[in-house]
Formats: sequence, C-alpha cells, structure tokens
Amino acid sequence: ILGGIFFQANIILQACLIPVFFAIRSWFEYKADAIITNTFGSDKLPFLSFYGVMLHEICLSVMITSIKHPLVFVTLVLADVFENAFCLWSLSRSKASSGTVVPVEDDSLRNRTSTQNKKSLTKRSSSVFSLAKDLRESKAESSEGTALFITAILLQREMCETIVPMQAAFVMSILYASNVKSNSMVSQWTSNDDYIQAMTYLGIDLSVEMFVFAGTLMVLKRIYPRFSAFRILMGLVRSSGALMFSSTILTWTTILIFQNTLSGLDLSLKFEWLDCNGNN
Repeated sequence: ILGGIFFQANIILQACLIPVFFAIRSWFEYKADAIITNTFGSDKLPFLSFYGVMLHEICLSVMITSIKHPLVFVTLVLADVFENAFCLWSLSRSKASSGTVVPVEDDSLRNRTSTQNKKSLTKRSSSVFSLAKDLRESKAESSEGTALFITAILLQREMCETIVPMQAAFVMSILYASNVKSNSMVSQWTSNDDYIQAMTYLGIDLSVEMFVFAGTLMVLKRIYPRFSAFRILMGLVRSSGALMFSSTILTWTTILIFQNTLSGLDLSLKFEWLDCNGNN
C-alpha cells in the first residue's frame, strides 16, 4: 500500500515516506521479538531479521525504479548509511568498555565462585537498536556475546542489501524484455529511457551497498579482530539457508502479485479495470 502511494506521490512525499519504511521494519522486529522470543528463544531471531530486511529491501528496490528526483534517492542512501553507522558506533563503544575493570563486591564474589561452572541463557533481540541498548547496559564479561550477535545481524543485513538490488535488476529486466503488460510498474515504462533510468538507480544503489559492505568489514576487522565475517555469514547460511531461500522466493512472489493488475491490486491506484463494464 505504501509502495502504491510512493509511486503516485510527489518528490517531498516520496522523501518523507522512506523513513516510514524503516519505522515499519523496526516495528516488525519489535513485535517479532515479543511474540517469538518467549516461546522459541533467540535462535529464530536471525531468520526473522532476515525476513524483515529482505521484504524491506525488495520494497525499496522496487521503489527505486520509480524515483522521480535524485534527492529522494540520496535520502534513501543516507538513511541506510546512518543505520549502519549507528551499529558500528555501538560496537566501537562496546569494545572501548570491554577493557574497563568493574569492582566486584564480596557477596557477588562468593556467588560467582559457587556458580562459576553454570551458564546463563540470554534472550536477545533482532532489533539492532534494542541490542545496542543492551550492549551499553551489559557488563564487560557479557558484552562480547551481545557484540557478536550485533555483528551477525549487521552482516546478514548487509548481505541482503547487496543481493536484493541484483535480484531486482534481474527480475525487472526479464519483465521489461518480455513486454509484460499486466505488471503495473513495468507497463508504465513507455521508452527505453525509463528502463535505463531504473537500472541506473539500481546500479548506483548496488555500488553504494557494496562500498558500505566493504567499509563495514574493514571497521569490524579493526574493532573485533577475532570475529571472522565469512565464518559468521556461513554459520547463518548453514543454520537457516533453506528458510532464507524459501522466504526470498515467497517475498518476491508476493511483491509481483501486488504489482499484477489481474489480481486487482493495482499499485498505480487508478484501478482502471473497474470501468471496463465487462468489456475486454
């Protein structure tokens, strides 16, 4: 629905709608934490975060193809860069606080010696903002686990943001080359210039995401040299690879159904088929 409004909005409204998409994804992560964590714990949160980010990025990639002014595109890029910068800043703060010596009282010392072989289970959130808050409030001995979880969520998010523009360019190119008239977005491209503009925006977005991904890897390597980005991503893929693939297919199918005028969900919000009066 927001995508349909975005397609028909002016430049100012398009720029204002972009933060709304980020707010909706944060709301989704918050509600998913509240519903899932109490039942299944934190093991399923990386997949839930992947699904939310995948749906979010696919919607944004589709929106990019209909941007009316470069200012809207710059707003989108700055919002994404700011979010990643906040995550890296939170990790740098955790690294700075990990070397601080915290005084321990006698009672806690006695309790620690009696329970030193016990491990505690920590519930975590798929929201990076909530994790950053936990990271600032956590003790030095538990901050590294939260930092590793933030790193995993961040790397997974960067992976999605890099893959989705390539998927969007592939899907839109196939639809445009096939001359599909039932797609409410591609059918509005009246010339090759519209297609070239859409692919240009997607190419720029992909270049920015790759640059941000590379910068994120460099900063993470500097903050936490013991963390291996490749091993973290491969661990996430091994544990949730099938779910990630199926959710990607499901998300793209849902988006294309919404774009299909034959389903009655016309994102142009014109609904011209209502005036057909039974005529083809």
